[in-house]
Amino acid sequence: MADYTNLSMDLVKLQNLTLNPAIPASVCEQLVSMIAKLPADRWIKREQLHPTRATSDFTSCSYYSCLNESIPLDITSLLLKYNPSPESTLQELVINKYHNGDYIPVHRDRQKYRSFALVPLETNDLNGTIVEGELITDIAGRAGIFNGTMLRHAVPPVVGTRYTVLYLYE
Repeated sequence: MADYTNLSMDLVKLQNLTLNPAIPASVCEQLVSMIAKLPADRWIKREQLHPTRATSDFTSCSYYSCLNESIPLDITSLLLKYNPSPESTLQELVINKYHNGDYIPVHRDRQKYRSFALVPLETNDLNGTIVEGELITDIAGRAGIFNGTMLRHAVPPVVGTRYTVLYLYE
């Protein structure tokens, strides 16, 4: 298991993270209900980070992704309606699903995107994303908008089930 305690806090880098309300809680509940019913063949099991994304030798991970083409149109339409950064050019939507104990080690995202927004769909004080050493707990519909791809972040082992949406921008 990855060591999440050695992430140093860098307030300058955290200036590249903005937290904004994006999706109303009632819409998040609706989305969770819809997403939870997706069949298994829509999900890709993720077990290894690409080496270019990892920030250490620890590259194993555990979570599921539903990518652009696999997201049903009714869910896509709803997600597009609440795009957290409409002034940016949206390239891709990804829904991530985590089961109890799933995680992603410390990493940086792909440089082909200039920014991205991470939106948890449920509120849970036990779950969240560690960004440069600071735990940002999950609040349903609150977007963490990452400007650039240099912020190191991780998902510590999840308690229960967790759903998040990634909006990836050019």
